[in-house]
Amino acid sequence: MIMMKCPKCEAANQDNARKCAICGSVLPVKIVTMEEVLRSRAAAPPGPAKPAAPAQEEGGPALGAVPGEELKTLKTQLEEERAGRIHAEATLEKYMGKISERDNTTERLQVNLERYRKYINKSTLYTAAAVLLASLILIITGFAGQGGLKRELAEVQHYKHMYDSLNTLSRKAIRSRDSLRTELIGLQNRYAATHTEPEQPSAPQEAIRGAAAQPRKAGIDINIEMVPVPGGTFTMGCTAEQGDNCSDDEHPVRSVTVGSFSISKYQVTQDLWKRVMGTNPAYYRGDNLPIERISWREAQQFITKLNGMTGQNYRLPTEAEWEYAARGGASSRGYKFSGSNHIEEVAWYARTSGTTWAGTRKSNELRIHDMSGNVSEWVSDKYGEYGGKPEGDDRVLRGGGWSSVAKSCRVASRASMPPGTRGNNIGFRLAQ
Repeated sequence: MIMMKCPKCEAANQDNARKCAICGSVLPVKIVTMEEVLRSRAAAPPGPAKPAAPAQEEGGPALGAVPGEELKTLKTQLEEERAGRIHAEATLEKYMGKISERDNTTERLQVNLERYRKYINKSTLYTAAAVLLASLILIITGFAGQGGLKRELAEVQHYKHMYDSLNTLSRKAIRSRDSLRTELIGLQNRYAATHTEPEQPSAPQEAIRGAAAQPRKAGIDINIEMVPVPGGTFTMGCTAEQGDNCSDDEHPVRSVTVGSFSISKYQVTQDLWKRVMGTNPAYYRGDNLPIERISWREAQQFITKLNGMTGQNYRLPTEAEWEYAARGGASSRGYKFSGSNHIEEVAWYARTSGTTWAGTRKSNELRIHDMSGNVSEWVSDKYGEYGGKPEGDDRVLRGGGWSSVAKSCRVASRASMPPGTRGNNIGFRLAQ
């Protein structure tokens, strides 16, 4: 029950009273507890005379002021009020604790943000952005605790380390000779495998060819335009004009002396191959196109048969002879590619449409064509590091081809494949 307490006599009045029932004073609006009501009634002055109440035992409470049933009701209400107050205080204390905990969490987050803000000023832009993003996520989601921030930062640093490691591996892979060569030739072989042509003509075709397909006798004239190359000494490998494109196997740079020799002005064409071998294994067909899809062993078979037909002594050039001729021999002007520093002038490369006619691009200083681009060319040497002994049976390829990037068409660039490898990017030229 809500009672109004008189400020003068401190008597308790009903909640709708405007004046004190005891002294007549105007009552203020005030809330008092039941305990105060009891004390007020016990201390109230006696009112008008009433019938005498039964005598009470000595030392007992003055029950005349409050009837017994009302006293019990007031005591019950007092106990309920005390219990409610205790519950309210406990609840208030609980929520005050939560508020305090949230304040502490906010303070810790602010401290952490300040610390990582200093870190951001000293770190890279990538790491700074990542840490700031992690901090914002923690604030939005209500994540608290210094340990959590450390774990988030450690995770960001872990992924950055992974990114750096992968980036380093990627750069190494780009510079890796074997990886690039294997991938390029593998793609060429898989593509060529889906367009397989018979190695030998069928019986009806053989009959139609008649005498034209028969082996020619020794001494027969087959016109192959050869370019004489006077011998000399040159620097072989990654020379200054090659720039930053060199691979590891182009080192160390060394001085090499070669004797005089001759080399064919053009790559071996399909017309010449058909006249000697009677077949055409090329994928891109045309008499004036270079022969391709030829392994190193098949090139040797062709040369053996050609020498038997002509009585000449043709062969594959050595790797040193090939590079000497590609550089222009004694007439070299120090070009990066064979005949120019501008690859578009001298090379058919980076194409998707296959080979082009032999001699389409400008020649080099010795008037030799296509030593950069069109088809990669077998040479006689086994592959090995400069200054070391060859390991295995792989053979050297030079010059790059129609699908090669510019880096592979440089005069110093080297490649290697097993001698049985075929590809629609691989051909050869003759030497004497």
